[in-house]
Amino acid sequence: DIPLAYRPYMRIDAEAAFSPPQPTPPEGPEEIAADRRVMDAGMTEAYRLWWVAELRG
Repeated sequence: DIPLAYRPYMRIDAEAAFSPPQPTPPEGPEEIAADRRVMDAGMTEAYRLWWVAELRG
């Protein structure tokens, strides 16, 4: 039997699996460049956090 705590998450996953994909609005070059900047900033932040964790052991 599945523990009760996991059932809501499974139900949400099942709903997400069977829901049709939402259409994404077309993005212009400004939006794509902004998304890339945000993504690069997130990657550098994640790398910095990983490096700090590695140095601390």
